[in-house]
Amino acid sequence: MKKLFFLFLLVAPALLNAQDRGDAAYIIKPGSMYTTYKFTPADEDKITGIVGADEFSRIDASCREEDFPDGMSNLTAFFDNEAYIKNYTTYFVCRFGDNKVLLRVPEGENRTMPRNMKPSKTIYFIIGEDGVSFDKPSSGGLNVVTNGIVAGEGVTVTNFGDLYSTYSFGPSDEDDIKDAVGSSKFNDIKTYAHEDNWPADISGFEDRQTNRPKMYNYAVELVCRFGDNKAVLVAPVSSNGHMKGGMRLTHDIYFVIEASSVDFGGSGNGNIAISSTKIGSSSFTQGGPIEVINFGDMYSTYSFEPSDSKDIIAAVGRAVYTDIAKYANETNWPSAISGFADRQTNRPKMYKYYVEYVCSFGDKSIIKAPMSKNSHMTGGMKLTHDIYFIINTSSIEAK
Repeated sequence: MKKLFFLFLLVAPALLNAQDRGDAAYIIKPGSMYTTYKFTPADEDKITGIVGADEFSRIDASCREEDFPDGMSNLTAFFDNEAYIKNYTTYFVCRFGDNKVLLRVPEGENRTMPRNMKPSKTIYFIIGEDGVSFDKPSSGGLNVVTNGIVAGEGVTVTNFGDLYSTYSFGPSDEDDIKDAVGSSKFNDIKTYAHEDNWPADISGFEDRQTNRPKMYNYAVELVCRFGDNKAVLVAPVSSNGHMKGGMRLTHDIYFVIEASSVDFGGSGNGNIAISSTKIGSSSFTQGGPIEVINFGDMYSTYSFEPSDSKDIIAAVGRAVYTDIAKYANETNWPSAISGFADRQTNRPKMYKYYVEYVCSFGDKSIIKAPMSKNSHMTGGMKLTHDIYFIINTSSIEAK
């Protein structure tokens, strides 16, 4: 009996980790997806051995962001639509490589997704083991969906400057919203998404300019998405008793806003304004001077995965992230370091750049060489724009 029990202990982990091809799978962490992954020969051998060469070819042609719907075809769209990604109907294909899972996303079973998330063909997702579950989440784990619309979740407004205070709903807008929430709710939205029916302190442009910081204290929930990447949010009276004076609600009100200015992570607005500056590593100070120990550990054409980008955006904000994505690539560096051979020749000079800490992600860090502090660099090393270096964290030290 003891021998049998010991054998069970050896086999149990494999049993718990075993899925059959075609089993339902549920995405729980979209940030664990690989959207630009290139299969290695070992990956190809493993997957081909399971699905065959023809199916592998179809997978290889349909598993990257350029093959995905518009709503997740680039990193900005991807993060705007994470809540929707969790609602794809997907099926397990196989495991491969270092704890990666391959999922099949059939076109037919995802036709009720929003227009910008609807696959035009069967596609495939590559995702880390931690980002997928094979047990259906409880009702609180999956988003409640009506015709592909995620509703009732607390969300966070990141920029009330993208608010529409007198939005005029077109026929297609009306159809989208009615499909999501019904005619009665649409009529309520149409009335209370207009500044004329908002509290006094936000009922006019000048009032909003003065009181915009206070607007971030409203607790808001997602009603639906519609049209060209817009969202309807509700600020319920029942959740906003903390708002006082001219910000106080006497009726649920609605905000029509660009979806890119809403964080759909589900945490909801708290009672303080959102901060966009988090320190990525406790051993460095954001903006503090850095000494590079080994520029040989630098990445000159690094391709950010969704999880990388999410960490960076959380640390420095989307605008700085966009700058990093452009100016952390050798094609936008000075001529003397814009190619491998040039860097090999000029690497000793690179240590003369003044650099400062930006943030960390994974085992890597981003450092910045500001143009304003590098006027001593001349010739092909001279900066015409702030540039960034992605480097292994172990190769930098705080000065």
